[in-house]
Amino acid sequence: MGLRLSYGISHERWTEKFGSPLADFMSAEKIARLRREGYIANDAHALRATKAGMQRLNGVIQYLID
Repeated sequence: MGLRLSYGISHERWTEKFGSPLADFMSAEKIARLRREGYIANDAHALRATKAGMQRLNGVIQYLID
């Protein structure tokens, strides 16, 4: 998953590859919670793990896909 990379998951590249925005595949509530807790950053360009999120990445990814 792109969250393992420092640049994260590009919103533009995701949409090109899958035909729908990333928001259609992941819960906005879960993304918001992880953002509030400081584990991910989500801006106009990409969804990426923060330093704290990288240290707990297996848990972050599991939370997002469950």
